Amino acid sequence: MDDDIDLNSESIYRLFTLYEYAKDDFAVAGGWLDLVKKHLLYEAGAFYGENHDPRGYKPFSVNPLKHNLDLQKSTFLNSLMKEEDFDYGGFWFFSCSQEVVKKIGLLMPFFIQRDDIEFCLRIKKYAGNKIVFFPPISVWHEPSYAISKQPAWLIYYVWRNNLITSCIHSSLKYMDAIKHILRSLIIELFFFNYSYAAMLVKGFEDCMKGPAFLQSIDAETLHSTILELSKRYESQALSCDSYLVEDFYQKPEGSRLKKIISILTLNGHLLPSFLISDSQALVVSAPGHSKEWLKGFAKKKILMFKEEKNTFCQYELDQWAGIKLLSRFLKIAMTGIIKWSFISTQWKMPQKS
Repeated sequence: MDDDIDLNSESIYRLFTLYEYAKDDFAVAGGWLDLVKKHLLYEAGAFYGENHDPRGYKPFSVNPLKHNLDLQKSTFLNSLMKEEDFDYGGFWFFSCSQEVVKKIGLLMPFFIQRDDIEFCLRIKKYAGNKIVFFPPISVWHEPSYAISKQPAWLIYYVWRNNLITSCIHSSLKYMDAIKHILRSLIIELFFFNYSYAAMLVKGFEDCMKGPAFLQSIDAETLHSTILELSKRYESQALSCDSYLVEDFYQKPEGSRLKKIISILTLNGHLLPSFLISDSQALVVSAPGHSKEWLKGFAKKKILMFKEEKNTFCQYELDQWAGIKLLSRFLKIAMTGIIKWSFISTQWKMPQKS
């Protein structure tokens, strides 16, 4: 269980009873109830990977089942009776027998992020056990939308561990991985979010070092290094009223030529400094707001309103930082063409405890 959940101890008693009377061995994925809106079921099991995303091919995607169900409505309550097969259950509340651990081994030393996904994929692949959700076994946990700002260092673990998990359990091709990583990196650079970009590149770099890297390095030392690196390009969190967005927001506009120039110059990173305006662009991060990055072209600052979290962040253009991060990624990607097959095979091999 996570250490920040709101637990009704009855869930543990129900778990004991469930295992006492069970004829088959299975793992139990506890439900995630919304701690802010306590009548909502936020997640109960999820699919992982490129083959389960309804939006098409998207590596590393997480698609929760029974997401945001209103448990005050009988229709949704009845839907909980349907048993569904899924890839993993989160470690906010998860249980499996000791026999499973003897078969497949302990968790990967990920420290945080995706360790539950990798472990569950192993359970299904090597132990052959089902992972099931029982509605009466659930806990309350803070939903992601209630977290005002995701720390940059967390991005390192998300990307590194996603790549490792895909190496172990997926048939992900190298060029598909590179396209997905590069697209995400470009987006962060276009919005001048160098902290996230640096964490992404570092996560990719460390995955490409193979399992010997995780076995040889001290986790606390590594985390200290990641923490320091993430602070190198700190963005500024601002306290602003959301009504300012309505007052000053303008839709992104620009000709096809401007879009092409923006892409070719990495949204201004490759422009001569005298062409960079001191002005600030207001952009919105929310569904339905595309091409927002165009508004930051040739400007010094971006003020981003994140609608889901109702927060503002300010990012400042650092041309040299953006160029260095992109160059570093491309260098790792080029050497990875030769190493990918070997590295992914190494990750698939049983790891020494």
